[in-house]
Amino acid sequence: IDTGIDAAHPEFSGELVGTNRIGAVDLGNTPSGAKTDSESGGHGTQVAGIIGANNLLSLGVPLPGFSPQMNGILSGALEESQYKLVIENLNLATSTTQTITVLAALEKVLKKNPQIINLSLGIEKCSDLSFIIRNFIVQKCAKTDQEFSDLDKPFQKFFNSNPNILFVAAAGNEDVDFSFMTPAHWSILMPNVISVGATNLNDERAAFFPLNIPKSNFGIKLNLSAPGTDVYASKTGGGYNSNFSGTSASAPMVTGVAGLIKAIRPGLDPSQIKHLLQITSDPIITDKPIGLGCFT
Repeated sequence: IDTGIDAAHPEFSGELVGTNRIGAVDLGNTPSGAKTDSESGGHGTQVAGIIGANNLLSLGVPLPGFSPQMNGILSGALEESQYKLVIENLNLATSTTQTITVLAALEKVLKKNPQIINLSLGIEKCSDLSFIIRNFIVQKCAKTDQEFSDLDKPFQKFFNSNPNILFVAAAGNEDVDFSFMTPAHWSILMPNVISVGATNLNDERAAFFPLNIPKSNFGIKLNLSAPGTDVYASKTGGGYNSNFSGTSASAPMVTGVAGLIKAIRPGLDPSQIKHLLQITSDPIITDKPIGLGCFT
């Protein structure tokens, strides 16, 4: 669930080889409104690409080193007739609009019987943020404790009501304990929610450009971390971004790996997948705790 997807991007639409279209991703019943990306930077397109870009899967040739294309983590996990990637659209303008729209999208997606849902989004209380960070995201944090509670409780209800769905949530990029972040903090109490922080190429807690002021959120009970700086991803308009950064990039990596596990062992429930991801990740030591382990 994100800002939509550039469905015309060759990573998803495939390429014409003669008269045949090769490498297209099956977008299932994705609504037409979500087949364009509403965010100028192509946030949803990049997240979807990490999970399921599929441009060259069916060509049967190696990917050359100079090629701009990519393959997502889930490419080839299942037969194409079974592979469904459904992206719902939402508005990232303000915290209130965001949560209302996310919950509406969750309700829509629920009708499609999903097994894993990626949530590269989140909201903190403005009062928990530093002055500098608060100025960066003033339109995307809850202004009062009551507003935060009002935005937070619907996620709790939704996660509790859907124990057979695995939710992977970004921990956030505001250099605070992720326990102040919704919906990621519900991973502390709920076995079907995974929280994901971000690391750099040295397995350190990620700091983000241009000013290196924002850093990945952290916490003793954060579940996992994954690469979150300079990630290569598809962007709107058919191009590619070589520096997609933030826990928004880290979460879909975990989502993709969770999908691979589900493809291999479809009988596993969310808590079992969460456990497997944690016990098979690499131990890391950072300036602040950022999960039991890291995917590199």
